[in-house]
Amino acid sequence: MMRSGPRVRSRFLRAAALIAAACAAAACGESAPAGTRPVAALSLQPVLARSAAVAPVSASQIHIVITRPPRNTPVVDTTVSVPPGADSVVVTLDIPLQAGNERLSASLDLIGGGTVLYHGVQTISVKANGGATAAAVTVAYVGPGASAARVLIAPADTAIPATATAQFSATVLDSAGTALANAPVVWNVSDPTLGAVSAGGAFAGAGRRGTVRIVATTWSGVADTVPLVLRPVATRLAIVSGDGQSAPAGSPLPQPVVVEADAIDGPVAGVVLHFAAAAAGASVIPDSAVTDAAGRATVRAALGSVAGTQSFAVTAAGVPTASFGATATAVATALSKVSGDVQVDSVGVTLNPFVVAVTDSFGNPAPGATVNWTVVAGTGSLSAGTSTTDASGKASVLYTLSKTVRTDSVRATLAGSKASVVFTAASFQRGVAALAVISGDGQSGAVGTTLPASLVVEATDALGNPVAGAGVSFSTASPGASIAPSTATTDPAGRASATLTLGTLAGTYTYGAASGKAAVSVKAVATASVATTLLKISGDGQSDTACATLKNPLVVQATDAFGNGVPGAGVLWAQVGGPGSHNSAALTTDSIGYSAIAYQLPNTAGVDTLTATLSLGRLQSVTFVATITTTHSGACPAPSAVRAWVRR
Repeated sequence: MMRSGPRVRSRFLRAAALIAAACAAAACGESAPAGTRPVAALSLQPVLARSAAVAPVSASQIHIVITRPPRNTPVVDTTVSVPPGADSVVVTLDIPLQAGNERLSASLDLIGGGTVLYHGVQTISVKANGGATAAAVTVAYVGPGASAARVLIAPADTAIPATATAQFSATVLDSAGTALANAPVVWNVSDPTLGAVSAGGAFAGAGRRGTVRIVATTWSGVADTVPLVLRPVATRLAIVSGDGQSAPAGSPLPQPVVVEADAIDGPVAGVVLHFAAAAAGASVIPDSAVTDAAGRATVRAALGSVAGTQSFAVTAAGVPTASFGATATAVATALSKVSGDVQVDSVGVTLNPFVVAVTDSFGNPAPGATVNWTVVAGTGSLSAGTSTTDASGKASVLYTLSKTVRTDSVRATLAGSKASVVFTAASFQRGVAALAVISGDGQSGAVGTTLPASLVVEATDALGNPVAGAGVSFSTASPGASIAPSTATTDPAGRASATLTLGTLAGTYTYGAASGKAAVSVKAVATASVATTLLKISGDGQSDTACATLKNPLVVQATDAFGNGVPGAGVLWAQVGGPGSHNSAALTTDSIGYSAIAYQLPNTAGVDTLTATLSLGRLQSVTFVATITTTHSGACPAPSAVRAWVRR
């Protein structure tokens, strides 16, 4: 009958655990009446010999042979298939015994791909009709390469980047040094965290630096090992120091530049760095360098000749480019004229700016430089004594020409150096465009006198600048008036003057000044002088009846020595004689020197006489005579007050 035996596992990495139960005599080819002999159950466990490696493949079959010594009579001879993917197999058979206890010989062959890979023989003791007897059978590798004495791995000693791959091969040799074909090996690494090796010997790094040992082992346990150095792989370049410096254009940077090559896990030594300057004339010494044990390389950089920001590139194979920058400054050494030299304009004019450029020895603009300005020749004026160059290296100043015709010179000097340039400018006198009255207009004075203030005029050009040395003519169209001198020349302030004298006639006088097409005029008023003469104007020789008021008033005029009517002169009217009586009064002359009264005749027929006398001056007088044609009985009515004559 058939019994189930326990499962037994092998020590192969992928081999199935195998259970072999002995078969009955009939099943194994012996003839024995059923039930006449004892039977036993047997469990076999294959155990790899110490020298065997762990096989990477599974056995597909197990050949079991059990014999009885001393003639090794077969008791069981069977082959068991291992299902694909199974890790164990159970075979249930009865083993016929000749006695209650026996010692048998068990032989196991593990077969893969039709080839016996492992073989082992073990003597076992079994009991009849008892529990299953478990026995371990040590098996040794007997497949291809079983006679291996040495294994040689190639390459024997190498180094690769930590993220790279490397292919290894193993040659299996027997004791005679002959290569064994098709001898399988198992590949392993000493530290799986640094990388893995495939069944074909291909190693792939995990990206970490270090040294790993590659191991190739035959199935019989012969092995070789070689070291593999995993170099760190730089993933970035970092500027440790030296970035952002400044120095004069064309000169070395004051501090070295330090660059570090880094991997994921730290600095990388042995990386070849290449340096390149973008600016013309700039350089890096040396232009290539290898990182040291700290992953760093140190170089010196020199700036190009162009002022401004300059950049330098750092490259390494397989790593993104890094860069560092520096600023090239311009050191002011040279001064040159830009514009404003050799100008010509009228005296006193402010010229277009004098402009200079300050540069370094390479011609770069030098901003922030100080330029000093001084007047070398002339009496003109500068808007500032110093100026500072702008971002384009330029500085400027304004200059106002001298007030006289001449050539002026202005020097620009670069502060802190002997560099200088000289600007020249010539002035000329422009023609008179306008005359202006400075003083002397609107005066008044007595006829025939000289006015107290002179007529002063100023000549200017089209820009409003005073014109010195210009000729001015003075004149008057008023009869009897005079002006002196008739011609004059303007002084440095552009001014000329003349004296005004009034004529003998009272009234308004006009005086003029001209220079070229420019002309001005002023007015003055001549007033009458002191009254010296009293003239009888009208009213003399009238006649009327007694007590009547004469039809025409009696009129006199006070005049000066030139015959001008004198206003405000006092006139005293008085009756000299006659048959009648009258009123008299003192009157003041009007604006043209007239004085007049309306006169009432007395009551007695006859001749009446009346006088008018200047109250000041020579006391001159005039006499008026009137005839009364009738006599009035009694006194005349009271006469009206003497009243001034109003000219109509």
